[in-house]
Amino acid sequence: MNNIDYNIIKLIMTTRLFLGCYSKLHNSLAFAVFAKIYCIAFAIVLMYFCNYEFMLTDQIGSVIIIILKILNLSFSLLVSLISDGENFFNYLEESDKVDPLGLVKIEKHKVRFCFFIFIGVFLLNLYRFMITWPFTLNWFGKIILVTNTLMLLSLHLNHMTRMMMFEILWVRLKSLRIAMNISANTSNPESEMQVKLSSMKLIEYLLIYSRLLRSIKNIGNAPKLLMVMALPTCFISLLSTVEVISQNMRSKFNIIFTIEAFLNIVLPCVLAVFGELGSAEADKIKSNMIRRYRVCNNDALRNKILDGIKFLEICPMNVTVWRIFAVNVSLLLSIVGIYTTYTIVLLQFNNLKT
Repeated sequence: MNNIDYNIIKLIMTTRLFLGCYSKLHNSLAFAVFAKIYCIAFAIVLMYFCNYEFMLTDQIGSVIIIILKILNLSFSLLVSLISDGENFFNYLEESDKVDPLGLVKIEKHKVRFCFFIFIGVFLLNLYRFMITWPFTLNWFGKIILVTNTLMLLSLHLNHMTRMMMFEILWVRLKSLRIAMNISANTSNPESEMQVKLSSMKLIEYLLIYSRLLRSIKNIGNAPKLLMVMALPTCFISLLSTVEVISQNMRSKFNIIFTIEAFLNIVLPCVLAVFGELGSAEADKIKSNMIRRYRVCNNDALRNKILDGIKFLEICPMNVTVWRIFAVNVSLLLSIVGIYTTYTIVLLQFNNLKT
């Protein structure tokens, strides 16, 4: 991993640690103990003031959102403490070992989109904080606002580890596809030795693909649990947005609600986007191998290519979370389907009332 990617990942993970999302940033036992105590204390303070926010709220939708915040914060803290930050650094180590021979040239910026998302989350929460601050009339309200903003930042940046996992997977698959294309275009085996070298190279590329697939499937239950926990908040935010739009509410606080709902909806979906991009790269690898099989004149190499195509069919790039949902475009379509259904039902209900 190059220095730019390393520094970006370190910046993101350190920021998450300051916001109460534990990660094993150092091998020192003393550091781990201190960091865990800090994260627990940070979460207790946030939930203490969130309890006041809960008591001051009378809208059922806001009450549900606050309950989900507390549950997500509690589960995220527990999972990160048990798994040393969702096994993220273990995943990085395993993904760096997928190409021991150095056949694939990896792009320099493997987490560029996650870095932009990281900056965007910070700016949106800062903007939300700034437009809310003038409406807080006393010091207690200001404390509630600060703790609420810190809680939202903690919950939103909690998605970053999983997003970086899937972006790294996508970038590595993209680099593998490019390397396989270059190898196929530049090699025209004529002698038996050249055929053997091409076959060995093809096998090694497929082994890299297999290791990449295994690395993302072996991330453990911690990230999967947090993926599942993020969906209720996403759905509730969707439904609340539909309700606000249907009632045509006009308020100075609409922008505050919109920013929070937008991040709650979009961040869980980013995983599905990266997962779909990874699946698309795997499909391109398979399509390129089929094209290569058609134009190859050597029977021995054709058999190896055919074996590779069969391997890709048996082992597709399809990451599922406990067989509940797949991390690809089907998750986005399911969310859109629920959103559409609820919107139609709500509009019909409002028409009946009027």
